[in-house]
Amino acid sequence: MTPSERTSHEETILIVDDDRNIRLATREILRRGGYEDVLSASTSAAALELLEEKGGAISVVILDVRMPDMDGMAVMEHLVKVHAFPLGVIMITAFGIKEKAAFYELGSDIVFPAGYVEKPFDHALLLSEVTKAMEQARTKRSEQIDTP
Repeated sequence: MTPSERTSHEETILIVDDDRNIRLATREILRRGGYEDVLSASTSAAALELLEEKGGAISVVILDVRMPDMDGMAVMEHLVKVHAFPLGVIMITAFGIKEKAAFYELGSDIVFPAGYVEKPFDHALLLSEVTKAMEQARTKRSEQIDTP
């Protein structure tokens, strides 16, 4: 699959991290991987506003576990309750895998755990996780459309 085949208006990625350098570096990794439609938020509140505003346009969220206003696990729990469009969530953390099992227990048919990546992350691993999450979101979106 070429980069132009995996990007479209419907496949927007949202990066949520309070560290500006992480947001910029992640955006650059995604850009080099062919993903151009990338948004970012420095707080959980800003991310939730973007998700509400953009609705189904965002297919994947790359979400930091530790955020100052609302941690990534709480954001995931909130999204499971309110988000109406298929959304893959990739959790990123610099604090090990303590929350990994709990993260994978969260989720629904709509908002689903799509990956758990430790910082500093391997670029190829992150891109692989994003690609898998995009494919899952696409499948779930087509199932939503096909279901009366």
